Amino acid sequence: MSKNQRTVFIIDDCSEDREIYEYYLRCDKNYTYNILHAGNGEEALRVCAEELPDVVLLDIVLQNVDGLEVLKQLRSSFNRSYLPIIVLVGQRDEEVAIAAMKSGAAEYLVKN
Repeated sequence: MSKNQRTVFIIDDCSEDREIYEYYLRCDKNYTYNILHAGNGEEALRVCAEELPDVVLLDIVLQNVDGLEVLKQLRSSFNRSYLPIIVLVGQRDEEVAIAAMKSGAAEYLVKN
């Protein structure tokens, strides 16, 4: 992998949202991205067992496994000392964002 290439893992059950995030990443002039996708929590945990991303974008509301549970499992299962996990929350989900930060999220972004 080149110095300016990063692997980003997008975990979101909305394919349109995943496409939007990928579009903006592809517009970055400073870096190129290897982008991994998962549409649900179970798939996300399976992919993370095989891949080592540089950063994770995690929608906190997933259909089959709660995003906070995925966050906790990612935190406990990764052998790396630090994996930035950025959670994606709705506009009125401040309490969920705080819970995510307490569970090990590096940051949160409000989906809009």
